[in-house]
Amino acid sequence: MKRLCAIALAALLSSCGDGAETPPATGFATLPQEPYRTLAEWRLFRDPVAQTPADHVLPYTVNAPLFSDFTAKFRFVAIPPGRHITYRPDGAWVLPEGAVLVKTFAYPRDARNLALGYQLLETRILVRTRDGFAPHTYVWNAAQTEAVRQVAAPPVNVSWIDEAGATRTNEYIIPNTNQCLTCHGQRGLTDALAMRTDQLDRAGPDGVNQLDAMAARGWFDGALPPAAMRSHFPDVRDEGAPVEARARAYLHANCGHCHNPRDRSMASVTGLNLEVSETRPSNLGVCRRPAMAGSGSGGLDYDLVPGHPERSVMLFRMRTSDPRARMPTVGTNFNDPFGADLVERWILGLTGDTCGTP
Repeated sequence: MKRLCAIALAALLSSCGDGAETPPATGFATLPQEPYRTLAEWRLFRDPVAQTPADHVLPYTVNAPLFSDFTAKFRFVAIPPGRHITYRPDGAWVLPEGAVLVKTFAYPRDARNLALGYQLLETRILVRTRDGFAPHTYVWNAAQTEAVRQVAAPPVNVSWIDEAGATRTNEYIIPNTNQCLTCHGQRGLTDALAMRTDQLDRAGPDGVNQLDAMAARGWFDGALPPAAMRSHFPDVRDEGAPVEARARAYLHANCGHCHNPRDRSMASVTGLNLEVSETRPSNLGVCRRPAMAGSGSGGLDYDLVPGHPERSVMLFRMRTSDPRARMPTVGTNFNDPFGADLVERWILGLTGDTCGTP
C-alpha cells in the first residue's frame, strides 16, 4: 500500500512540472509539490468562469463578511477523502492537511440585475499543508477565460453599476502573497479566519444549514451538537438582531484578525482586542488612549467613548478619507458606510464611563 501511495504521489508531482498532464478529476488527496499554474488545474470547479464547484467542493457563506471594496465573493471549501475537521464550539476549527479554501472576488456588471453576470478579479486559495496554511492568488484575465497564479499582481481598473444605478470605478488592489499573511497570520501561525461555528452556522446557498451539510459529507471528526446548542453570530445585516451583537460580529470579522493579543498579530501592540470573545471594556477601547496621535487619531483622545461616536477614534478611522489613517490599512480603497453606521449605533447605545464627559 505504501508503495502504491508513493507511485501515485510521484505521478501527481510530475504532472505539475511541465503541464503535460492534468491532475486527477477525483480531487486532491495528495497536494502538488508546487502550486498549479492555473486555477483550472486544481479541479475545484466544474466551470471556473461560472464559479460552479466540483462535486467534492462545498460553497458556503458567512454571517459576518469582510468588507472588500463592495466586491461580491464566492466562497468554497473542500476536505480530502478520509480526513476530518476537528470541530470546536468556539474559535477556529482545525482543518486537516489537504483542506482547500477558495474565495473569488468579483464585481457585478450591474448590481440591479445580477443576471448580467460578474467581472471576476481574483481567486484566492488557502491550502492546509504539513507546515500550515499556504496562500496562493489566481488573477483572472481580461477575457474572463482563465485565472493564472501570480505572487504579486498589479491593480485592476474596474467599473460597475451599483444598486442605485450609479457607475462606480475602482483601482482594485490584489494583495501579494506576503500581504495575505497580514490578515491570516504570519508564517507558522497562518489560519483560516471564517472556519468556525459562529461564522458558518447558517443556511448555505442551497438553503441547507452549512454545518449539517458538512456533517452529511462526513467531514467532522465526531457528531455535532444540536443546532440549539451552537453559538453563532447574527447576520450583520439582519435588522431584527441586536445592534450590539451585529456590531461586535462585524468588528471581529473586519478588525479582530489584527486587533487581538496573540503574539505576532499585526496590531497586538495597540492593546485593542476586537475579537468577539473580549468582554473587558478597556480592551475594547473604552477610555483607552490611541496608539496613534495627531492625524492618525483625528486629534481625538480615546479609542472609544461610550455614547459619543464623535469622540471615538475607532469611528474616525473607519470614516476618514485619509488613506494613512483609514482602517483597515490593507486591501481597501473605500470606507464601508454600512459598517461605520453599525458601529456608530453600537457606540451610541453604550453606557458607563464617558471618559471625563460631564
